Amino acid sequence: MDKLEFALQIMVLGFFVVMVTLFLLYVILLLFNRLFSQPAKGGRSQPPEARQKSPANKEEAVKEPITAAVMAAVYRYMQIEETGDHKYSFRVNVQPSGSGTLMNWKMVGRKILLENRIKLEQSRRNKKNENV
Repeated sequence: MDKLEFALQIMVLGFFVVMVTLFLLYVILLLFNRLFSQPAKGGRSQPPEARQKSPANKEEAVKEPITAAVMAAVYRYMQIEETGDHKYSFRVNVQPSGSGTLMNWKMVGRKILLENRIKLEQSRRNKKNENV
């Protein structure tokens, strides 16, 4: 019985030490975040309500029509599935140049990977030569 009590005491003590250590690390990370983080420039110029209502940049303004188009397409697809009317449905088949086998897709992907690897090696070699 003494061994079981001793084991439980060690377990509770170990758990307590781990939790205290994790809490201290959390506090240290919070302090570093406050000390070394730089506030965003111009981030607080508008109230939060105004920032949410108007798009901050052109990308967000462009995303709204795209989102609407995607939602309309999904809605139409769901209507077709419910009614079973596949008369007006369409399919998109994407094939690489050449014959449309899976092997060609793999070969095209490998070719692109090799080309990018060669470009990366050349750029690294150029940087090494510039530094010397």
